This record gives sequence, C-alpha cells and structure tokens, in this order.
Amino acid sequence: MRNSCTRNYLHPCFCGLLVVLSLGISALPCFAQAPVWSRGEQLLPISYDECMQRAESALASEGFGIVHRGGAFVVGQKGIHTAVIMCNVAPERKTWANIVVASSANNGDVPGEERVKLQGRMDRAVGRNPNLSGNWYRTNDPCKRTLITQSGNTLTFTNEFGNSSKGSFLDATTVVATDWEGGLRGRISSDGSRIDWANGASWSMNVGAPKTIPPLMGAWCRTGDPKKRTSITQSGGNTLTFTNEFGNSSQGRFLDATTVVATDWESGLCGRISSDGSRIDWANGTSWSKLE
Repeated sequence: MRNSCTRNYLHPCFCGLLVVLSLGISALPCFAQAPVWSRGEQLLPISYDECMQRAESALASEGFGIVHRGGAFVVGQKGIHTAVIMCNVAPERKTWANIVVASSANNGDVPGEERVKLQGRMDRAVGRNPNLSGNWYRTNDPCKRTLITQSGNTLTFTNEFGNSSKGSFLDATTVVATDWEGGLRGRISSDGSRIDWANGASWSMNVGAPKTIPPLMGAWCRTGDPKKRTSITQSGGNTLTFTNEFGNSSQGRFLDATTVVATDWESGLCGRISSDGSRIDWANGTSWSKLE
C-alpha cells in the first residue's frame, strides 16, 4: 500500500483517475474552497472483477453512496468527500487499485484518513459469502415472493412488486441494496435463511411446507354463482390444477395449509383458503366457493 503524494511520478492510470474524480466533484454543490486530495495505490493479488466488487463494497462499508460504477472505476460520495477507486489489470494475475479522495476541508489529513480506511477495506480478504440465490418471501408471507440472484459478490434484489436493485455483500453477514433508499442494508441471519433490512422489513428464504392440507378437489363456482362453474383437481396432495369459468387452466400448489398459488395466472396468483375449506379468496379480488 503506497501513498503516491510522496512520489515524484504518476502511475499510468492516474491521469484518467483525476479526470473521473473531477467529474464526480463537478456533480456536487460548489465547494467553498478548493478541495484537498489524497491518493494511494495497491497491487492486489486478485482479479479485475474481484477488485471492482471490493471497490463497491469498500465504499458502501465506509458510508459512501455509489454514484457511478463501470468503466473500470467506482465513484462514491459522502458528505464533503468524493472518492474514486479504479481497477487496472497488472501482470501475474494481479490488479492495481488506485484510490483518490477529495474533500472540502482545511485539513489535508482529512481525505488521507478516508483513503486509508478505503485501502484497508480493499486489502482485506473477503470472507466466504453465503449463497443467497433463489426465492425469498417478505415477512414470511408465501404470497409476497421476492428474489435474489448472485454472481460472486454481486447481487440483484427483486421485491414483491417486481422492482429490482443492484447490490453486493459488505461482509459475510451484511448486504446492501444500492438502488433502494440510498443504499439499504440488510443483516443476514447466522443460518443464511433470513435478511433483516434496516427499514424494518425482513425476507425469509424458506416457507415451511404444509404439514396438513385440506381437500380441495371438486366443483367450485366463482363469486358464489353456480352458473360460473370452476373446478380444482388435486394429486399427490400438494399438486393442484385450477380451471376457471372460461375453461382456462393453471397449474398450482399449496404454499401452506391456508394458501394456494395458481402459478400460470397473473405471474402466480395467490389465494387464501377459508377456515372450513369452502372458499378461496384470490389476491385479484375474486373468490371461489365450493359446490356441495
């Protein structure tokens, strides 16, 4: 780890880094004074892709909001600080990580302190992250399905409304959804099956399979009208086929003992079963009643 302020030459990528940083600063409100700078570089025994992943995690972990990623650099802003981390491929499967921090401060040590913390984050080996890929459920509700896709340290979160956010691991027990709420953080449970978000929401990976399920097979009707005949077939206990009054069918299943989903309708239409098993209230506002 080196601070090039003490050196009399510039790394080849430094000119580009200065241009990037100047663009980041121009997006901020006018500085009351010329910013003070600090720059350092590290030669890390990691790939370019891992360098970029660490750069985003390092900035987020130190409280920087990510304002740009891509093109071999990541830019973050935090209060009076603008920071840029640039990754450049080096020989022997290594990567140069160049960090510049500019701060609107009277003390030249201020940006240096931020840079040192970022370099520490970049130099620290990333722990083994849990596998979060798959379907999740908000507040353990089987009808509020969410999704996480994972590629290395990089994550994509999709909520129950279909809205997505890029994200990453900050460490092995913390994730951040960078596009939500200015960087929404979540704490992963010790068994990796639950995420508690900073806004009070929670996602659970597994919704327990129903231990007992009611018999739904037979003739039903929509909104209590016998002329709007529907039906349900049930095989193997948990597997269902729903047919509406127009003859259109959907595969489905039980999510729990009181909830079913018609997987081919409306991207997964959920229905709540009444306590006596004679009525299904669907999430789209319709209902089915069982015919005797």
